[in-house]
Amino acid sequence: MQRSNGRSRRVGRGAAFAVALAVVAGGPGRPPAACAAPGDPASSGLQFQPGWNLFAMAVVPDAASTQALMSADGLGRFWEWTGAGYDPAATFSPHCGYWAFCQPVSPTRADGIELWMHGTEPEGVRPAFTPGWNLFGVSRPVPLAPPGALRGTAFRWDAGRQILRVVATSAEGEPGVGYWGYANRGPV
Repeated sequence: MQRSNGRSRRVGRGAAFAVALAVVAGGPGRPPAACAAPGDPASSGLQFQPGWNLFAMAVVPDAASTQALMSADGLGRFWEWTGAGYDPAATFSPHCGYWAFCQPVSPTRADGIELWMHGTEPEGVRPAFTPGWNLFGVSRPVPLAPPGALRGTAFRWDAGRQILRVVATSAEGEPGVGYWGYANRGPV
């Protein structure tokens, strides 16, 4: 395992789930370009700032296990939207959004945590929306939704300010970022 800022470590046992953690400063970065074919090896970077974070899987992670991630210093339980409320996430799925709370690394430093998820390229670039609210993400920089799939606008979480931001559904989505959107019908 390579070390970054002297703080990287491997989470989990063996090669079943490779997640690297590194302390980082600053805003979210863009993950590396995704592979073109479903099933090809892929990686995705996720950045967590102190406080609540809304993110989405841009890859099909290897041996998806939230238990391995919950052992990471500073990260608590991961939450997923069920359509009727929030439940603790048992696995990670591509194109699904999740909430996580990140503790500050130290009381005097407001750094965050960067996670690198390794796995395979998912089928498609965005989810099939279901009627009602959807917590989702994209696996490549593409418009958030096809025309007419979502009503009005979508929302994304600004972890630095801890507020929701309005996003046009035609805006280019960022892989690894979670979005809220309301679908009138589904699946789309």
